[in-house]
Amino acid sequence: MKIRRAKKSDLNQYVNLGRYGFILIKKEANNKKTKRVYLRKSAADALLKAKNYLGEGYNFKIAEGKRAKSEQRAIIKDCERDFKRKKYQDWKKMLIKYTGGYDILKKKRFAPDTHLGGGAVDLTIMKGKKELSMGGIKLNEKSHLNYFEKKKKLTKKEKEIRDNRRLLKKVMKKARFKPSLHEWWHWGYKK
Repeated sequence: MKIRRAKKSDLNQYVNLGRYGFILIKKEANNKKTKRVYLRKSAADALLKAKNYLGEGYNFKIAEGKRAKSEQRAIIKDCERDFKRKKYQDWKKMLIKYTGGYDILKKKRFAPDTHLGGGAVDLTIMKGKKELSMGGIKLNEKSHLNYFEKKKKLTKKEKEIRDNRRLLKKVMKKARFKPSLHEWWHWGYKK
């Protein structure tokens, strides 16, 4: 899957999160490994505020930011194959719920709090060099941001996950990000 690099004309609007001191996951782009993840400047500034709310020794590990249409199309196709393989009867509704569906690609302007709009970020929290346990990133009921809040009896590990998600919610909401409830790792910024 190719990732579009930001054009020079985009640099006024989008910034590389690596310059903000975040930990970035390496990705494939044009057959080269890269550590470039872009967000709109306003979203990047808000994310820096959220990082500061975490406290000393903490940082965000960023997996995704702005996406090109081609990258979003590939993700939609992957999800469609996965939903069909799992024989979900309502796979079309799920596709729209989780990815926006194919119709989203026809728009000329994208909502500012989406990956296509440069305002969505997929992330987790690091404490030093250790990634906090958040419960994985598989799309299922456990990926819901509040899954462990609603569960009655929690194991010690589940309590840890719940507390880590609470920390993520606290700092991201304080910085005015909105959660995608079915994906604990996905946050959008409208401004």
